[in-house]
Amino acid sequence: MIRLDQNGLDDEHQEFLNFLAKIKNDKKDIDNIVNKFIDYVTFHFQHEEQYMIKINYPADYFEAHTKEHLMIKTFVAQYMNKDVDNAKIDLLRGMFIYHIENYDKMIENWME
Repeated sequence: MIRLDQNGLDDEHQEFLNFLAKIKNDKKDIDNIVNKFIDYVTFHFQHEEQYMIKINYPADYFEAHTKEHLMIKTFVAQYMNKDVDNAKIDLLRGMFIYHIENYDKMIENWME
């Protein structure tokens, strides 16, 4: 995974991926894990968006970036539940890594 070293965001990205591994591997407590994951997704994206505002991230990039967040949050809301299968988890993992490599990576150009 790309390391961005941005205001703690790398640790949050790793935690996002850790949650997906837990969901994939721990079916006995799936409801609790999924609920915590959904809250975590919201927390992480809010933190990232606040950071972009703090560093004066350009408005057009910010808009595209937040649309990506909305797409991922929508996917999570629709498909991450007690019946989630490994294919959906793998798809979300791929979406998230793509997001880091292609959207979050751009933040480095404006980092403090």
